[in-house]
Amino acid sequence: TGFDLREEWSSEMAALVKQGNGVLEEDRFRLNAKGLRFADAAAADFLR
Repeated sequence: TGFDLREEWSSEMAALVKQGNGVLEEDRFRLNAKGLRFADAAAADFLR
């Protein structure tokens, strides 16, 4: 689609990485084991 969510939600992803809940890789973002425990709260950050 040409729409890169890593650009659109870069600040949200960076915050999750800083909190130790996410991993930003070259071609993807993912929650780590700790972040998966709080996946609902993390998802709420992307809905704002």
